[in-house]
Amino acid sequence: MKKAISICLCTIFSVLMLCGCGGAQYDESGNASINNKWELVEYTINGSRSEMASIPPAVKIFTASKEPKFVVKNGGTTCIFSVNENDREGTITDEGDHYRIDFDKGKDLLATINGNELVLVNETQTLEMIFKVK
Repeated sequence: MKKAISICLCTIFSVLMLCGCGGAQYDESGNASINNKWELVEYTINGSRSEMASIPPAVKIFTASKEPKFVVKNGGTTCIFSVNENDREGTITDEGDHYRIDFDKGKDLLATINGNELVLVNETQTLEMIFKVK
């Protein structure tokens, strides 16, 4: 009986240990790592603000492929930023209080992370996108 209980406890412990892996990554100050998976929640273009939650689900199904996406690659050194189904590859540089994302074609972005929120802003401040950790 002791053996059966020990096996059950070991199995439960092993399952719990595996469930704890794979979550969002945070640094010592409580801010999410840029290496997390991000989901667009809000954007502002030339002062006009839109929230993704306000878009009806039926519309999201047809526009999901066009939704801006931000995916970090290579351990946080490069990223793919997709807008209107056009992928732009950028190089990420950690500048302390923010990240600079440099693209080959110019139009660089500045990224700041506060808690579980990533804010991307273009240098002319006409575009701002807010992502949250998935």
